[in-house]
Amino acid sequence: MLKLLKMMRRSGVALLIIAAVFVVLQIYFDLQIPVYMQRILMIAQNTEASKDANKAAMIAQIPGTVLVLIGSFLSAAASIILSARAISSFLVVIRKRVFDKVQGLSTENIDSITVTSLVNRCTSDLLNIQAVAVCLFQAVVKVPVIFIWASIRISQFSVTWIFAIVISFVLYAIIIAIVLIKATPHTKKLQKLTDKISMLIMQKLSGLDVIRAYNAQKSTNQTFQEANEELNDAEKKSQFPNALLVPGAILSMSIMYPYIYLVGAFALNGMALARRPEYLSAMLTFTPYAFLLMSTFSLMVQVLILYPRARVSAGRIHEVLNLEPAVRDGSGAAPKEEGTVLFRHVSLTFPGAKEPFIRDLNFACGKGDTVAVIGPTGCGKTTLINLLMRFYDATEGEVFLDGVNVRDYPLSQLRQRISLTQQKAVLFTGTVASNVVYGCEDRRNDADYIRAAGYASGAEEFVSRIPEAYEAPVSRGGSNFSGGQRQRISIARTVAKPAEILIFDDSFSALDFKTDRTVRDRLNERYPDQTKIIVAQRIGTILDADQILVMENGQIVGKGTHRELLSSCRTYREIAESQLTEEELPR
Repeated sequence: MLKLLKMMRRSGVALLIIAAVFVVLQIYFDLQIPVYMQRILMIAQNTEASKDANKAAMIAQIPGTVLVLIGSFLSAAASIILSARAISSFLVVIRKRVFDKVQGLSTENIDSITVTSLVNRCTSDLLNIQAVAVCLFQAVVKVPVIFIWASIRISQFSVTWIFAIVISFVLYAIIIAIVLIKATPHTKKLQKLTDKISMLIMQKLSGLDVIRAYNAQKSTNQTFQEANEELNDAEKKSQFPNALLVPGAILSMSIMYPYIYLVGAFALNGMALARRPEYLSAMLTFTPYAFLLMSTFSLMVQVLILYPRARVSAGRIHEVLNLEPAVRDGSGAAPKEEGTVLFRHVSLTFPGAKEPFIRDLNFACGKGDTVAVIGPTGCGKTTLINLLMRFYDATEGEVFLDGVNVRDYPLSQLRQRISLTQQKAVLFTGTVASNVVYGCEDRRNDADYIRAAGYASGAEEFVSRIPEAYEAPVSRGGSNFSGGQRQRISIARTVAKPAEILIFDDSFSALDFKTDRTVRDRLNERYPDQTKIIVAQRIGTILDADQILVMENGQIVGKGTHRELLSSCRTYREIAESQLTEEELPR
């Protein structure tokens, strides 16, 4: 928690210092209230002056009392506003650092933490820290100042009254220790279960249509209910110790007040009548001081209720900030070639797996070549692309781009040389144009450039029919476009980026055969010098490729042109026979 607080900007620290001054002022004004009360009580018990004189003297104390109350209110408001502003700016810094850190994490890192957990760490965990930080600031300033200042005032009174405060403090300290010991383990479990139920909600909502199509609402509800009950149980176990804090504070104060008045009653009973008014006035003045001193308990209660969860949240944020990326930046590279790719004995074993998922991949492609990758689902086609992009690093072998090992490239330099369309077409909220030039914002106002990319991808055909054309809005995830339209906008984004390697990971699957053919012809016509890697499931998409890689069970089982593979690779022949007619198959 303290490590996070060290990240606060100087401006935030300055605001907290000013807020602390206002807190001290508030305490000063609060401590003046009993002084005015004592004066009024002493005036009321003055038998030497007339009633009218006493009344006038008491009225004279009212303006001072009102000013003290107003001063206390304004000081409290100023301290809360300034501290809240400082803490909010501090959270902006932390949120940005977490987001920047996540941007640099590899796919392996994100898989290990999960996207849902990362979202929770950037939202609910930071809110937990914010809640405790506000209370903690008030407690850190108020508790010592009130304790010292009120103790000085209280020390002038009877030792027997002071003993009541000591008893209350000791009792509450014991309750606090029990709560801290019991609550922390349950809080850690609670955060993990919160991540789990958030993940379930995201999964169910994203797959809602599938759930309805299979009438699986009952089993889905049961799974969610089990997770919900588990979270509820953890919440109860976490909150039960905290539930002792407020009653504990009330019990401590309930012991203090009867003790003070009981001791005072016995003292008054054996005291001369002449001294009783002064003693009673002192007792009634002592009580607000004692209450103010004990009010620090309420601050401690708030902090202690929130602290266990905030402590766990801070640990989870530190876990992200201190996470070492599984894929590190290279020291620098001077490419010797352009548009070439080489895989040399490349294997990949995922963390925790016993066997390699990708085994001994070997292939090469030159500048301007079109290389296709085909194979059954789950054979490793996309993983091959991920290795080239360095979303993962190969556990064995080497991957070269332009004659340089991809590990030697700074990640930004490597990915600047490659443009990728992924399996799932991802569009961002904005306009069609902003999605097309995503990553090359300098072209944002170049209408001809955007239109050329749209023409090459086939997006021009439907975008031109929209009244706003390329300024048409794109909803979250591109939900206002069909699957094929989203795919074509994604392809336009790929070709709009100036890159040596164009990768299309199953990007033509949502296109009809005619559009598929048209888009590929335009890509070959307009981008002849770029190397193209096409991952596909349809043989019709890759018939004209310069080289086709056939993958099965994480290995390349065939390599060559369409005609060569029909005769040399059984897997490829089986795929071809399942998709092509006898007339289309060469004899």
